[in-house]
Amino acid sequence: MATTEQSLVQKPLAQLFRGGCILYVMCKDRRGAKGFTLVEILTVIAIIGILSAVVMVSMSGSQKKGRDGRRVSDVNQIRLALSLYYDAHNYYPSGSTASTAFGTVLSALQSEGFIGTLPNDPMNGTGNTYGYIATNCTSGSNCGGYVLGADLEVPNAVLTTSHAGSQAIRVNGTTDQNCSGSNVPPNYKSYTVSGVTYYLYCATN
Repeated sequence: MATTEQSLVQKPLAQLFRGGCILYVMCKDRRGAKGFTLVEILTVIAIIGILSAVVMVSMSGSQKKGRDGRRVSDVNQIRLALSLYYDAHNYYPSGSTASTAFGTVLSALQSEGFIGTLPNDPMNGTGNTYGYIATNCTSGSNCGGYVLGADLEVPNAVLTTSHAGSQAIRVNGTTDQNCSGSNVPPNYKSYTVSGVTYYLYCATN
């Protein structure tokens, strides 16, 4: 009796596992289906490549705008610190990034507590820095004005706000650039170094 019952159970199981498949009917249908052709596979790969390129370009533009927003915010923080420094000393820090590193020429803002940490350009690791030059100086160090500059990566509406006429400033170690507006939108200066175009943003006291 036990042998008969065992054979009755094993027979359906053998049918289920026929051809190495758990369900013979499903495996049979799968074997009968046609696969993708080479042309179809190549078409899908091409479409994925195009979509990936579009996404990368879009992300690159967003990243540039994000870094520019950070630069404008940093400039405003430094301007506030310079105002506090002026209130305490009745003059602005002397010096220029044409001959001194940005973090050195404005180190007093941080050491005297006018700003927590002197900000750096978001791409500082690639040599990018902000620019500063004291203006209207008398007796060497008593300076009544300044120009603060940053290079933006894309033309932006913020470039129409603050500029410094004919005053020149050195940003990112390049030669001195004039802050007066000559491009569109107005009141900013664009220039090219080693094939890279920069958009000079200048702020004054």
